[in-house]
Amino acid sequence: MPLNNIMEKLNKIITADEYAAANPEINDVNVFSVSTLAWDWRRQVAYKCMKGNHMRDETNMDMFRGKAVHEFIQRRLVVEGWAAEMKLSEYIDDAYVAGKRVRLIGHVDLYEPKEGVIVELKSSQWSDRIVDSYVIQAGAYAAMLRNMKLKVNLVYVVKINSKITTKVLFEEEIIHAYETIKERARLAANEIEKCLNMNPIDSYRNE
Repeated sequence: MPLNNIMEKLNKIITADEYAAANPEINDVNVFSVSTLAWDWRRQVAYKCMKGNHMRDETNMDMFRGKAVHEFIQRRLVVEGWAAEMKLSEYIDDAYVAGKRVRLIGHVDLYEPKEGVIVELKSSQWSDRIVDSYVIQAGAYAAMLRNMKLKVNLVYVVKINSKITTKVLFEEEIIHAYETIKERARLAANEIEKCLNMNPIDSYRNE
């Protein structure tokens, strides 16, 4: 295989947006990502309203490194009965975009069903600190799993870089996280509705 073909193949592997390919509904204007809302609900607005805002051509090594860490750990725990990348989906009340009820989607990094254990993995290199957005994301996932009538007893956020840092969520943090995500979804929906009214939906590329 010529060298340029190898480089092209590697670049596609590293930069591929596998999430969007596996979850095409994320392109729908009323479908919001829990992880995006946890980080900054305004970013969800930007993804839906600013044409091409989320697109990038450069190699994002932080994202690629994190994906590699996730897959390395997940492969080893799946053989022990854990579920990896468990998909969650839920509609919320009082939030509409383009006449459609807002739908939240997300994926739990690791879930052990017998004991009801969630593990949300993080691997950014800039800090060992477990920030609020990680807690909000993991707590919202826990609440959504419970809404699916699944067992949730323990929720961990695990940060992996030069060392391993772990946080266990308290029940009040789970409740707060879920309410925060729903409130942020409503805020985002209101702003997206405004931009859709200024720009007809047919003229957009939504995420």
